[in-house]
Amino acid sequence: MDRRRRLRPRPRRRAVALAGAVAGGGPVAGAVAGCGALAGAVAGGGAVAGVLARVAALAAAAVLLAAAPAAAVPVGDVDPFVGVDAEGNTVPGPKLPFGFANPSPDTLDPTTSGYRSGRPVVGFSQTHVSGTGGAGKYGNFRLTPFAGPLRLGDLGSPITRERAAPGRYAARLTRAGIDVALTATRRVALHRYRFPATRQAHLLLDATSAIELPGGGRPLASKVRLTGPAGAEGWVRMTGGWGVGSYRLFFALRLDRRAAAAGTFRAPPAPAAAARAASAADEVRVLVGERPKGAPHTELAHAAAARSHVRGGADERTGVWLRFDARRQRTVTAAVALSFRSVAQARRNLSELDGRAPARRGRGARAAARRAQGQAVPIPFDAVAGRATAAWRDVLGRIAVSGGTAAQRRTFASALYRAHAMPHDLTGEDVWTGRPQGAPHYEDFYALWDTFRTVNPLLTVLQPRRAGAMVAALTAIARASGGWPPDGRVAGTNGITQVGSSAEVVIADAFAKGLGGFDRRAAAAAAIKSATVSSPRPLRHGRDLGEYAARGFLTTASDRSASRTLEFGHGDFAVAQIARAVGQPALAASLEQRSRAWAQLWDPETEAIRPRTPDGGFLAPFDPAVEMWGDGHPFYEGSALQWSTFVPHDAGGLLDALGGPAPFAAWLDRLFDGGHHSQRNEPDLLAPWLYAHAGRSDRVAERVQAIMRRDYRPARDGLPGNDDAGTLSAWYVWAAIGLFPNAGQPWYYVTAPLFERATIALAGGRALRIVAVGAPPAGTTRYVASARLDGRPLGRAWLTHAELAAGGTLELRLSATPTGWAAGAPPPPSLTGPGSPAAPSGAAASARAGAPASAAPSGAAAGQGAAG
Repeated sequence: MDRRRRLRPRPRRRAVALAGAVAGGGPVAGAVAGCGALAGAVAGGGAVAGVLARVAALAAAAVLLAAAPAAAVPVGDVDPFVGVDAEGNTVPGPKLPFGFANPSPDTLDPTTSGYRSGRPVVGFSQTHVSGTGGAGKYGNFRLTPFAGPLRLGDLGSPITRERAAPGRYAARLTRAGIDVALTATRRVALHRYRFPATRQAHLLLDATSAIELPGGGRPLASKVRLTGPAGAEGWVRMTGGWGVGSYRLFFALRLDRRAAAAGTFRAPPAPAAAARAASAADEVRVLVGERPKGAPHTELAHAAAARSHVRGGADERTGVWLRFDARRQRTVTAAVALSFRSVAQARRNLSELDGRAPARRGRGARAAARRAQGQAVPIPFDAVAGRATAAWRDVLGRIAVSGGTAAQRRTFASALYRAHAMPHDLTGEDVWTGRPQGAPHYEDFYALWDTFRTVNPLLTVLQPRRAGAMVAALTAIARASGGWPPDGRVAGTNGITQVGSSAEVVIADAFAKGLGGFDRRAAAAAAIKSATVSSPRPLRHGRDLGEYAARGFLTTASDRSASRTLEFGHGDFAVAQIARAVGQPALAASLEQRSRAWAQLWDPETEAIRPRTPDGGFLAPFDPAVEMWGDGHPFYEGSALQWSTFVPHDAGGLLDALGGPAPFAAWLDRLFDGGHHSQRNEPDLLAPWLYAHAGRSDRVAERVQAIMRRDYRPARDGLPGNDDAGTLSAWYVWAAIGLFPNAGQPWYYVTAPLFERATIALAGGRALRIVAVGAPPAGTTRYVASARLDGRPLGRAWLTHAELAAGGTLELRLSATPTGWAAGAPPPPSLTGPGSPAAPSGAAASARAGAPASAAPSGAAAGQGAAG
């Protein structure tokens, strides 16, 4: 884990540290003063001016920091149940940040997370995906505790007393009165069950389980064996669920006590089982079999002698059962280690229980050896849970906030938590790319079409080492896939490509923001190939470029033609920036020209992106307000009105197409006021921020804050739609601190934050502090009246990434009434139109190059200072 300092930036010079200490802020204030001093020296125009600016910045920092400082987001503010219902599809069970092991309750009638509130729980599987739609994935090696006679079916139990926190989950299964506790390491799921006093306390491990949804996973083959009275191991090959292809996953089960009896089972495919209508007694005979004459008089001995292992074929259910006498010792603790490599690797992964690499000598080595052999050995459940909580405390501590309401802070903390769920850190488990096992590796990009907009840019700021490793993983995956990166990937298989190839934008974002940790030339080659060479398997990776390359757009002869035209164009712009960065200016110019593909579908009459038919004409009849879902439509999961806002790289060009700033703002008003905008899905997530291109920061504030109030709350149904691996949650995180990325570009929109203070820990020990001064009461709309960056007036409603990454203090003075802030300032960068390199202001050009946009603004904003 990256354990960089979080909220105590290292002073860069002794004088700066001393100045900070004098101001009363300690090293934190010192860092702020350092940023202000540096900015003053650069902008002031001389030594005297630099000293004056330095003094002014110190004074401002002292005033701002005199109030109560922002506090690191508390672990206790996180509610893992936020979003589990109402299509949020989040997972309530515990995990580490980006951890693969994620034990969580599986219910009848589940969502893709395996869970639905109020439904009976059938067990606790070890693997899940967070917030996704489609047919779901995983749900492997479900462990079910129950009391009474051995059975395979009728396992559901009502559940009460559910409690969850980062790294922990607890509940009671009321059918038998079994208390449940769960926690996890990166690759090991831990279960602790407290049974009622009974001779028939059972654990059932289903080696072929999956999230039970239409089109969900099903087994192709499996093998399970008992390793003794306290363990089992095996593997399963699964297919189905979201994505394409199959995967094989291995497990090693270890217990902290010996079972009184154990065995394996195999059940026929479901239709055959239903036709048999087997009773519970029939199932027991299938499981245990008849004891041969002269055999030892225990079920365990018989299982070890004759049924210690079992193989299953396609759609056959296999697993193991263990029975305990819980009259005196009522608790059973189990660890289920996972691996994509082998059973042996799953055994080795049990060393994560000790929080260190496998010991070679001493007590730790003996315990590890006993676990590997399947013997009963103490399992440090509480210690593992404590380490999981600490890992989350470290992650949540990258942002500190103060102010806002308690509900807003809980919503924010829960959103920040979910933004660190996926992709999964499978370092040491890479059986796909051929890289050394020590290389950091990530899987389950499910899906980049969602996360590139909010999650990946957030991780670039908060988790730069992990973000760089993710780009390295995508690059390695592309190399193993013929050179094309995937748009989505799960369980080691590329696909399904939803619209464009969103890896292009993720890679461009890494280039634009100077992210390290990956091979730049290899990553550039993958992105460039994706944009220039047609893929033979576009459902899995890359693009089908035939018609697009020939005509500059796609027609209704292609599925999702309008959406793909828009995303192909955005991808072209993203790859153009990469090409320019690696010294291919001619290719960059060609791709930038093609990135105007959206204009080929723009219909001035309907003021919308309108699909074209193969003869080149517009599609008729045509209603731009109709949302389209499923295959066979020109738009994907949205309407033409929603998709018409998706021109992230050329908002200025769209503004010109509508006739200028006022018509553009009125067009956006019709989208929102007419009820056409949808926060429940991705196509128009950027829409409320586009007002900034028209100089309407007041509208940005109104729309963004209305969405946060209406669509987000700390409740089980507290998300507007599928969280999609943290995408909707990360949107809230950005909006709550008053910033928002335009993915693939090195700048951020600025608006009024929810909190009076927010501190973001940055790389190199720096920190960005966002301070809202004069905030109106919570629940009322907040507008920015004026802004200062490190003591210098800021007249524009956006920051460059260089400005953010340098750290310092962004002071926003707020108002309860609309203001004209940023109305005449340079608009955010755009390919064409206002904000383009050809526009009068040089701010956009310098922002695209990644430098602070420090040129003085023209026109009405000229008096607002050099940062404008």
